[in-house]
Amino acid sequence: MSYKALMAAAVLAFAGLNSASATVINDTNLTAGWHNGTGTVDGHFTVDQENGVELGLRAAIRFIGPITPSGNVYVAPQSTIGSTLALWNFEYSYDPGANAGTTTTISVTDHLGHTLAFPLDLILDNTHVGTASQNSENIGFFTTPGGPFDPTIPAIYSIDLLTTDSNGARLASVDIQVNVGAVPEPSTWAMMILGFCGLGFMGYRRRAGYSAA
Repeated sequence: MSYKALMAAAVLAFAGLNSASATVINDTNLTAGWHNGTGTVDGHFTVDQENGVELGLRAAIRFIGPITPSGNVYVAPQSTIGSTLALWNFEYSYDPGANAGTTTTISVTDHLGHTLAFPLDLILDNTHVGTASQNSENIGFFTTPGGPFDPTIPAIYSIDLLTTDSNGARLASVDIQVNVGAVPEPSTWAMMILGFCGLGFMGYRRRAGYSAA
């Protein structure tokens, strides 16, 4: 798929995603805050709050921080050839509140037709805060029935969260789009440069410490 065709598809998908639910709030914080991992921050989530449920999704540069979206669209870099992990993670938070017997399912689909969907309770290392559960995952961790996701090629990913009640009825849903390989926003470039400089400085200090010993 050419870059122009990819971007055209992104525009169409963007229009569809943003019209999906009037309750969705873009580029916002979570009510419970973000508690997964160390040194991470809240913010830049696409959030749906319905029927006492809060669902949040965002994309983040690994080891650096969240990407600032345009609406519910996040632009992320593609990995170099030979890489098995994406340079970005998708991060989720689901809070059923006082609702009992709920199921929250995530689905990830790329423009090549690879699709994976499963209940989030199957992920055993979720971070729990109150009634909320949170985690940060990489597409490289998952293999779909049609083959693995490929983080080294330009792609459009649609990521959806859906919470249903004990009868299977919808309570809340939220979705984001991650455009991989498009030109990042200036704020994303700045964040990536600062992050990589920080990682380089940490590596330099470690080497200096070893040589001093």
